[in-house]
Amino acid sequence: MRFSETYKVCWHDTDAGRVIRPTRMLTYLEETANHQCASFGKDLDLMRDEDQMGFILTRIELRAHALLRKGDEIRVDTWVSDVKGFSTCREFSVYQGDRCVWEGSSIWALVRVDTHALCKMEDYPYPYPREEGHDYKPPMRLQMEGLEVVGTYPVSYAVTDYNGHMNNTFYPDVVMNFLPSDVARDFYPERIVILFHNGVPGGQILTIRRGTDAENPDAYLFSAEGEDGKMCFQARLDMKKRTDFEQIG
Repeated sequence: MRFSETYKVCWHDTDAGRVIRPTRMLTYLEETANHQCASFGKDLDLMRDEDQMGFILTRIELRAHALLRKGDEIRVDTWVSDVKGFSTCREFSVYQGDRCVWEGSSIWALVRVDTHALCKMEDYPYPYPREEGHDYKPPMRLQMEGLEVVGTYPVSYAVTDYNGHMNNTFYPDVVMNFLPSDVARDFYPERIVILFHNGVPGGQILTIRRGTDAENPDAYLFSAEGEDGKMCFQARLDMKKRTDFEQIG
């Protein structure tokens, strides 16, 4: 069963190239998912406060087909395509009119927020009928070779949520911050993959490493480690010239 919400891209959603930042798109996607949960009587806050449970994003793949700008009206569709064991697969499609301009597939684990223990999906009522998903799922692993340290990132108030950790919607911005400046200016990610390994508490300073795919120099690879040396997340951005994207309007 699909759930839909409509939005208008705001000026403050856009980057220096006047197109929506991937972090803002991910925010719209996750907000729509929360609205679907609320439509069944229990949003994410009630899940946490009443049931001590929550969904943790473990991996996601996003694909951009067109660049969205200030004032563009979009419809976000979300639905569940699979529920198995400790996780669920949630899909997204974003439309402008009848054209799909963004899409994505994500895997979420159900956990107890008090003990961080994984919960089987049948332990929590999950009433959404399932529909067929996209013909891809986010990969289990990313090949990471030859990455070099390119800087550090402090996890501050600006990116933390009520869990006290960096909210997953900010991760695309984090890695975009560490692209070469000319790449960030002239290119845009047509594919984003993020694998979440360990939560990042506020106050931590992440060490960011970056490299490129040996077979695709426009694909950038990233990893981030916490102060304890543990891997926090890995990411891949497949970049494409902004002028080569489908033009809207």
